[in-house]
Amino acid sequence: MNSRNLRVWLGLLLFTLLSFYLADASAEAGIVLLILAAAVVKGQLVVGEFMQLRGVAHPLRWGMLLYCPVLGGLIFLVLRLAAP
Repeated sequence: MNSRNLRVWLGLLLFTLLSFYLADASAEAGIVLLILAAAVVKGQLVVGEFMQLRGVAHPLRWGMLLYCPVLGGLIFLVLRLAAP
Protein backbone atom coordinates (compact mmCIF):
# COMPACT_ATOMS: atom_id res chain seq x y z
CA MET A 1 0.00 0.00 0.00
CA ASN A 2 1.51 3.31 -1.03
CA SER A 3 1.41 6.42 1.14
CA ARG A 4 -1.49 8.02 -0.78
CA ASN A 5 -3.67 4.95 -0.34
CA LEU A 6 -2.75 4.86 3.34
CA ARG A 7 -3.79 8.51 3.77
CA VAL A 8 -7.07 7.85 1.95
CA TRP A 9 -7.71 4.75 4.06
CA LEU A 10 -7.03 6.71 7.25
CA GLY A 11 -9.36 9.45 6.02
CA LEU A 12 -12.09 6.88 5.40
CA LEU A 13 -11.54 5.51 8.89
CA LEU A 14 -11.71 9.01 10.38
CA PHE A 15 -14.94 9.85 8.51
CA THR A 16 -16.46 6.54 9.64
CA LEU A 17 -15.59 7.16 13.29
CA LEU A 18 -16.89 10.73 13.05
CA SER A 19 -20.16 9.50 11.51
CA PHE A 20 -20.54 6.89 14.24
CA TYR A 21 -19.92 9.44 16.97
CA LEU A 22 -22.34 11.97 15.47
CA ALA A 23 -25.06 9.37 14.90
CA ASP A 24 -24.75 8.25 18.50
CA ALA A 25 -24.93 11.83 19.78
CA SER A 26 -28.07 13.13 18.10
CA ALA A 27 -30.55 12.70 15.27
CA GLU A 28 -31.11 16.39 14.50
CA ALA A 29 -31.32 17.49 10.87
CA GLY A 30 -27.93 19.22 10.96
CA ILE A 31 -26.23 16.11 12.33
CA VAL A 32 -27.91 13.93 9.70
CA LEU A 33 -26.69 16.34 7.03
CA LEU A 34 -23.12 16.09 8.36
CA ILE A 35 -23.30 12.30 8.36
CA LEU A 36 -24.60 12.27 4.78
CA ALA A 37 -21.87 14.73 3.75
CA ALA A 38 -19.25 12.41 5.29
CA ALA A 39 -20.76 9.51 3.32
CA VAL A 40 -20.52 11.55 0.12
CA VAL A 41 -16.87 12.36 0.76
CA LYS A 42 -16.15 8.72 1.54
CA GLY A 43 -17.83 7.66 -1.70
CA GLN A 44 -15.78 10.17 -3.68
CA LEU A 45 -12.58 8.86 -2.08
CA VAL A 46 -13.44 5.24 -2.81
CA VAL A 47 -14.33 5.98 -6.44
CA GLY A 48 -11.26 8.13 -7.01
CA GLU A 49 -8.64 6.09 -5.24
CA PHE A 50 -9.64 2.47 -4.72
CA MET A 51 -11.64 2.04 -7.92
CA GLN A 52 -8.80 3.87 -9.68
CA LEU A 53 -11.12 6.17 -11.61
CA ARG A 54 -9.38 9.42 -10.65
CA GLY A 55 -8.45 11.30 -13.80
CA VAL A 56 -10.42 8.99 -16.10
CA ALA A 57 -12.79 10.75 -18.48
CA HIS A 58 -15.47 8.08 -18.71
CA PRO A 59 -19.26 8.15 -18.14
CA LEU A 60 -18.88 5.37 -15.55
CA ARG A 61 -16.71 7.64 -13.40
CA TRP A 62 -19.21 10.49 -13.60
CA GLY A 63 -22.07 8.15 -12.75
CA MET A 64 -20.21 6.83 -9.73
CA LEU A 65 -19.22 10.34 -8.60
CA LEU A 66 -22.80 11.60 -8.89
CA TYR A 67 -24.34 8.59 -7.18
CA CYS A 68 -23.36 9.51 -3.61
CA PRO A 69 -24.35 13.19 -3.65
CA VAL A 70 -27.65 12.49 -5.43
CA LEU A 71 -28.54 9.61 -3.12
CA GLY A 72 -27.46 11.58 -0.04
CA GLY A 73 -29.55 14.56 -1.13
CA LEU A 74 -32.59 12.38 -1.73
CA ILE A 75 -32.23 10.72 1.66
CA PHE A 76 -31.96 14.11 3.37
CA LEU A 77 -34.97 15.41 1.43
CA VAL A 78 -37.07 12.39 2.40
CA LEU A 79 -36.06 12.74 6.05
CA ARG A 80 -36.90 16.46 6.03
CA LEU A 81 -40.29 15.86 4.40
CA ALA A 82 -41.12 13.05 6.82
CA ALA A 83 -40.24 15.13 9.90
CA PRO A 84 -43.23 16.55 11.79
